[in-house]
Amino acid sequence: MDRGRIRRMFPGGNTSEGFFSYYDHIIGPEARRVFVLKGGPGAGKSTFLHRIAADMVARGFGVDLYHCAADPASLDAVTIPALGVALIDGTAPHVVDPRYPGCGDEIVDLGPYGDSARLEHQRPAIVALTAQAAPAFQRAYRLLAAARHVQDDWEAANTRALDPGWANRQVARVIAAATQDRPVAARPGRVRRLFASAITPDGPRHHLDTLAAPMSRVIVVRGEPGTGKATLLSLVVQAAVQRGLDVEAFHCAFRPREVEHVLIPATGVAVLTCEPPHEHIPPGAEIIDMDAGLKPGARRAAARHLAQARALFQQLMEAAIGALKEAQAVHRAVEACYIPHMDFSAIEARRLHIRDRLLAMAAGNGRQADDAS
Repeated sequence: MDRGRIRRMFPGGNTSEGFFSYYDHIIGPEARRVFVLKGGPGAGKSTFLHRIAADMVARGFGVDLYHCAADPASLDAVTIPALGVALIDGTAPHVVDPRYPGCGDEIVDLGPYGDSARLEHQRPAIVALTAQAAPAFQRAYRLLAAARHVQDDWEAANTRALDPGWANRQVARVIAAATQDRPVAARPGRVRRLFASAITPDGPRHHLDTLAAPMSRVIVVRGEPGTGKATLLSLVVQAAVQRGLDVEAFHCAFRPREVEHVLIPATGVAVLTCEPPHEHIPPGAEIIDMDAGLKPGARRAAARHLAQARALFQQLMEAAIGALKEAQAVHRAVEACYIPHMDFSAIEARRLHIRDRLLAMAAGNGRQADDAS
């Protein structure tokens, strides 16, 4: 057990393709129990998750915390890997239901802890406010989609300037390091897909420090869009899986189908990309600068074009973040309608009951380990 270790990530994101979810990768077939939290805004789901995580960390358990891209201080899920347990916020826009109801998965419904009679008086305000959130999100996603078209142009200019032979040598070098030259295996590895970063109302956020910290070797690949970073990372994932290695693939918060960072626990190697706004270079990391493969003459010829693309991209991203902030303000106003009418003492009692069940599971794990020895 990684005593008290905390890793942080995002299970979904505000992307150039709209809201994009990897919630089905929060926990895999190894899950022993999944608690799906239901309840309206302001019902205390994030506080419930934060407190469960704090209690388990205080008792020496490592936890993975999954932050909300719409409010990065809030949690959407917690997993306790040593127990095979997940607690997940199953409400929109990331609706989750028990996969195996009654045999390991269950709903924790916080809705009944609200005073429905008093909330009924809040209905007109709640309906009006809820209607304001969707247009703000839609505007944010249109702006992010526009920014993607600009970045496509930026990438194309750099791709034309990239020396493909030089780039291929860097790919081979990273694959050899990440897989430790292991042979192709009879059983392919598994890939788990999440986000290490997110575009949030508070601006871009990432948690690379918590993900890279446990790894014994970190390779940082940096460079502008179009210098082959995404291709390099996808080939690393492919090579690791072919060699039977399980992979944690963290996707780009902006282009959610592209891999941006890779962790291979069996070899202890992390391959991270470094490009604004998620710049993280741990002490002792090996650095591969993909910009070094750009032909100077081609770069000079495209300099004005690239400068325009960078400036326009930044303007669109700032406007999108502004729209997300508008949506966040609406959501907080909706929460304010619910909070005065929730029975938080009863919700806390429910949380403590679930915590005690988790501790009983942990005690059972300990007894099984003693029996095995």
